[in-house]
Order: sequence, then C-alpha cells, then structure tokens
Amino acid sequence: CDFKQNLMFVKVHKAGSTTTTCIFQRFGYEHNLTFVLPMVKTDVGWPYFLKQEDFIPSADGTYNVLVDHTVYHRQLLDHLMPPDTVYISILRHPLSQLRSVFNWYHLVKSFRGLKGTDPVASFLENPQKFHVPQVKARSAPHTLAKNFMAYDLGFPLGLSDDQPSVDEFVQKISKEIDLVLILEYFTESLILLRRRMCWKLKDVLYDVEPKNLRKYRKPATNNEIEQLHRQWSNVDYQLYDYFNATLWQKIE
Repeated sequence: CDFKQNLMFVKVHKAGSTTTTCIFQRFGYEHNLTFVLPMVKTDVGWPYFLKQEDFIPSADGTYNVLVDHTVYHRQLLDHLMPPDTVYISILRHPLSQLRSVFNWYHLVKSFRGLKGTDPVASFLENPQKFHVPQVKARSAPHTLAKNFMAYDLGFPLGLSDDQPSVDEFVQKISKEIDLVLILEYFTESLILLRRRMCWKLKDVLYDVEPKNLRKYRKPATNNEIEQLHRQWSNVDYQLYDYFNATLWQKIE
C-alpha cells in the first residue's frame, strides 16, 4: 500500500473526536507535518464555513493536516489541502452524542423547564418547546440539540424535513469522505484507518482509561426515547445507520 500523510479530519462534536485528534496530532508531530492551526481559540472558523483569516498562514502556503473544528465544505477545503488528502470523520450513536452534548454544554440551564431525573428524555418528549435554532451571519441555522453531527458535516438544519435532500447528503458524504470511524467500534475503526493510510500499528495506538472506553459502548436506553430522538434528529440517525453498516462491510 502507499503511505499517506496528508489528511483532513472532520471533527464532529462530542463523538470521540478529541481522542482521535490526538492520534493525528502525534502522527503529524513525529513526521514533521504542517498543520492548519486556528487563528484564535481551538476552532478553524466553526460554526461558520472556513475563510482565510480563520487560520495561521504556513511558511510556504501549504498544509498536510487539518484536525480542528470546522464546518465541512469540500470545495473550500480542496483549495486549502493537497490533492491526495485523505478525508476522515467520526460518528457516535446519536442519542449517546446528545447526552454528551447536554452534559458538556450544560443544556439543562439553557432549556429552562426540563423536569424529571432524565433531562434528555424530558427534552425529547417535547423538543419544539425548547428548541431555538442558532442563526449566525455566515452559517446556516443550527442547534446543538438537533442533527448536530450532520451540521458539522455541512448539512443545513433547514433541510432536515426534506427527505430527498437528506438522502442526497448522505450519498454525497459517502463519496467524499474516505473513511468514517464509528466511536462505538473505535478499535475496529482504527484498524481500518491504519490500513487505509498504510501506517504502522504504533501510529494508531492511544491511551484511554477503561471506564472511558466502556462509556463509548451504546448504553441501554428506553426504546421510546430513542424513537423520539430518531424522529427529531433524523439526519444524524441516517448518517449513523449508513456508516455503521458500511464500516462492517469493510471489516468483512
């Protein structure tokens, strides 16, 4: 196989992306690669599409690796990254991802009026009551609590009820992203990554506490709550179902 070092990681929020990013950062450091680095904070333009003032110019104007948060837009990225760049992303079971989002962004404080011991379940019983899309000047309307993973991959929230657009989007991502990792099967995903990139085993090793690894497995949940969430974040589920299936097709 041909060794590959140019890569763009579409970093999806609360989907194990930080662990994956550390693998890519270590690889880039060991091979003296040039990273696209954010001009401020830790995001390269997110939640907007990428623009030139979002990242630090390199000495020669070329880059090998982009791993920080940016909204995926292939045409913009193709102008920035080398032609042989391998595009990679990661997905997590949508309900697990939503619970992580609720915890990380303290959405209980944002969505006032949630009751009961399970705020996520309370939210999903009537999401329209709490849901307010965030509208930015240069980005499509988006929200942390609806199709958040799809938004990171470039899907506008306003089209989530248009099934032909959703189907077209999933197929587009399938053609453009070379490998989509699945967090619940992270070890298996990394084996595929190593083979796709023609890397050594040490290039994909990572350190994680057993308790953190266990939490990535899909938790037991109320089927009714999951069905409500499937209706609410339909694009995230269609992405996850599709790429989870294709992951196992590649493994077999």
